[in-house]
Amino acid sequence: MVKRKKKNFEFSNRVLYTLITIGILAIVGVGVYAWGTSVPSTVGHSAGELDLSGGVNGNAVFNGNAYLNARTHINNLTLSGFSIWFQNTGARTLLCYNATSCGLTENTCSKTQTVNFPLEGGVCNTVANDFYCFSFCRTSVACSGTDVSGCTGRTHAYYTSGSLVSCNDATYTVVCSCSVAGVTYNSEILQTPTCLG
Repeated sequence: MVKRKKKNFEFSNRVLYTLITIGILAIVGVGVYAWGTSVPSTVGHSAGELDLSGGVNGNAVFNGNAYLNARTHINNLTLSGFSIWFQNTGARTLLCYNATSCGLTENTCSKTQTVNFPLEGGVCNTVANDFYCFSFCRTSVACSGTDVSGCTGRTHAYYTSGSLVSCNDATYTVVCSCSVAGVTYNSEILQTPTCLG
């Protein structure tokens, strides 16, 4: 029977600690590369470590403040309906903006307005026509808001009273004077872009 010789490996403390250190670094390196859990909730690179020189595809949402401390190139910027863009005129580049495509302006009806309507029956009747003028002005004659771009908010203001001015059997017309006491109404207005530069 042949006896086998036992082999004994002996390492100095320096070599042993070196191997242990290398093993720990390898485990940590693999763990960092393969990190895919949600704990901690925020992992990844800091903003300074990102290379965005190639551009960002898709939309970027900033929930906080965004500070631009260097020269910045922006083709179009929209901030909650407030549109900002740059317009190249050839000689120089202008900064242009407008709040919305259209807005509203409040107007006040004039105090009186003379209107004509056909004479009914062909004969002037002062009492009947005076009453008709009163009803006609209150229901049919209005300061009308202008609709130019489909914005909401346009209103009409009807006159509050009316009286007979004259009636004419020859022309078959009744002339009414419609009046209003400071009634206001809204008209839409187009807001043209404002450019600075």
